[in-house]
Amino acid sequence: MKLAVLFLVLTPAMLADLTAVKQEPNSEKRSDLALNEADREVDVAREAYKKADDSAFRSALDRITAAVQLSYDSLQSTGKNARKHPKYFKRADLKMRDLVRRIDGLEHEVGYDDRQHVVVVKNKVLQLDEQIVLDIMKK
Repeated sequence: MKLAVLFLVLTPAMLADLTAVKQEPNSEKRSDLALNEADREVDVAREAYKKADDSAFRSALDRITAAVQLSYDSLQSTGKNARKHPKYFKRADLKMRDLVRRIDGLEHEVGYDDRQHVVVVKNKVLQLDEQIVLDIMKK
């Protein structure tokens, strides 16, 4: 019974705060958790926009950017060569591509005035994803 409760506490869906993700000692797992948090924040941003809560919408976008940057920094902190050990780098690449698609959908849902904020976040995710791909591909 205690094991089941411990498992529920540590699932990525329950890690609602990026500071909790930063507590993860394993850099590769921290990268995964950060991208899961970014994915969750897309839903938060969408809901905040539907409720016309501009400050919550923008802070959710900021948290997406912070989570993606944390994921990239965590992968870099492993010190592993992405070409020789691509497992977690490729996972991050796939999750970031999915995240870009979701952010693109959000971009089409928001009004013209708010679109520029979403585009900035999407471009940051694209930039970091491209860097991960380059890390995997370079010799």
